[in-house]
Amino acid sequence: MKIEFQKTLVLVSVSLGNPGDLTARARELLEHSDILIGEEPQITSKLLKSILVSKQFFLCNEHTTPEEIRNLGEVVINSGLTVLVSDAGTPGIEDPGRELVQEVLRRGGNVRSAPGPIAFGAALSISGFKISPFTFCGFFSRDSAERKKELIYYLKPGHTIVFYETPYRYKSVLRDLDWVLKKPRMIGKFFSV
Repeated sequence: MKIEFQKTLVLVSVSLGNPGDLTARARELLEHSDILIGEEPQITSKLLKSILVSKQFFLCNEHTTPEEIRNLGEVVINSGLTVLVSDAGTPGIEDPGRELVQEVLRRGGNVRSAPGPIAFGAALSISGFKISPFTFCGFFSRDSAERKKELIYYLKPGHTIVFYETPYRYKSVLRDLDWVLKKPRMIGKFFSV
C-alpha cells in the first residue's frame, strides 16, 4: 500500500458483528496505519487479532475528555495515516468520533472515509418498512419523561424512525416506546449472518 496520507484521519467502517464482513480496504488501512484509534479496548483488540495485526492504539469513547480529544487531534496532525474505528459499523455516527473529526478539521487536517456497513442502514434494509421518509434520531434522552416527549415528537404516521440504544438502558426505552406507540413494529440487534 502506498501511503499518501499526511495529517489525515480516515474513518474506517468495520463489520457489524461478523469479522468476515470486514472489507479488504479496511484490513489494508488497519495494517498500514501509523496511528490507530479505537472505541473500546477489548473490541479493538479482538478486531486486530482477527486480521493478525498487532499494534498499540489510542482510545476515543464516551469517557474521553475534551482535553484528550484535543491531544488526539494533535497526534493526527503530526502523523501520516491515522485510522479511527468504532466498535461496529461506521465511526462518527453517534459516537465520540464526531468530536475527533471536528478537532482534526479545526486544526486544518484532512478527514476521509473508508465506507462500509452502518447499523441503521442494515436495520432499515431488513425491516420491510417503507423507508422514505425516515429519520435517524441517534440516542434518545436518558430521562424517561424527556424520552417520551422525543418519541411523541418523532413518531408520525407513515414515517419510519430509527434510533440507537445502549444495552443497559434498552428495557426502559422499550417500556417508554410501548407507552407511546402501544406496539413497536421492529426491534433489531445483530443483523449480520
